Amino acid sequence: MAPVVAAHAASISDVGNSQPVSTLQTVLVKGSQPGPALWRISNGENTLWILGTLDPLPTGMAWRSGEVEATIAASQEVLGVPFPSAKVGVGDMLKMASLVPSARRSQYNPGKATLESVVGPPLHARWTLAKQRYAVSTKDFEKLRPMYASQELYWKAVEGAGLDRSSAVFGVIRAAAERAGVPIVDTGFTYPLDLDRKEMKKRLEEVNASAGADIACFGQTLDVLESDLSMMKLRANAWATGNVRALRELSTGDIQPPCKDIENATLAFMGAGELKRKLRDSWLRAAQASLVKNPSTFATLPIADLLDASGVLQDLRGLGYVVDAPDDEPVEEQADDNRDAGN
Repeated sequence: MAPVVAAHAASISDVGNSQPVSTLQTVLVKGSQPGPALWRISNGENTLWILGTLDPLPTGMAWRSGEVEATIAASQEVLGVPFPSAKVGVGDMLKMASLVPSARRSQYNPGKATLESVVGPPLHARWTLAKQRYAVSTKDFEKLRPMYASQELYWKAVEGAGLDRSSAVFGVIRAAAERAGVPIVDTGFTYPLDLDRKEMKKRLEEVNASAGADIACFGQTLDVLESDLSMMKLRANAWATGNVRALRELSTGDIQPPCKDIENATLAFMGAGELKRKLRDSWLRAAQASLVKNPSTFATLPIADLLDASGVLQDLRGLGYVVDAPDDEPVEEQADDNRDAGN
């Protein structure tokens, strides 16, 4: 086992003593922060290390990424974040190019309808209050579809609260892999885009005309902004300081940004449930392959997936792999406790 990997194995349980969520501050942390320790998936001597990612994170935080960079350098592969991609030929690309105007129109309400006329006065009143609360000028968003309008407000409010998107984490990971010459493996899947132009246009029009999912997303975003920004800050602080125990306590609901399910353009061609299943299955196949052939592999997954009792880690346990979480109790301490209980 490489020295850095052995060091992980020796220290992974130390973070379990992190402070409980009740003592965390809502004032956002700044400066150099460690981030969470890694989940460890074992197949004999082979190990898959997983960093749980969170969005958003404190703006003033500098991630102390040396441990992750060293793990990547000691690994044979980095598993990329799973994404779907369409398999298209030259003719299909031309068809898709001809539909760009329709795709752009999909950002706006059909028939130039106003946001209020689509979502109704009660939801629009909440939208107006949220704009005032977060001092966000969104007059240009009144013709946008509810999903796009609410996402613009969401990220402006998040930024005003001292939080930011966590894309810098992925930048560090890509740079570390490039420096070490470690390949990043595509863990997504491709699907044939074999619809004719008329069918593709019909699908886009159906998405454009359907307001139900948009309105649900709009309301969900307002719910988060009205009640969850403080929790968002607590989660961001917990991630930054490496407090996985607190993250687990704070993960009672959906801790991803709202509307993740309907942002993906692939949903114009397949359902949300099918997309999730395919992405999960394709990542699991890549993880299994890495655990068979690599002494060490590095990966990232949303921390919500790692904290989900029925999530991908449960799948890995079901496949026979040993899963150690950063906040697991050390095996030695558990054994001591059992002996004490027997006396």
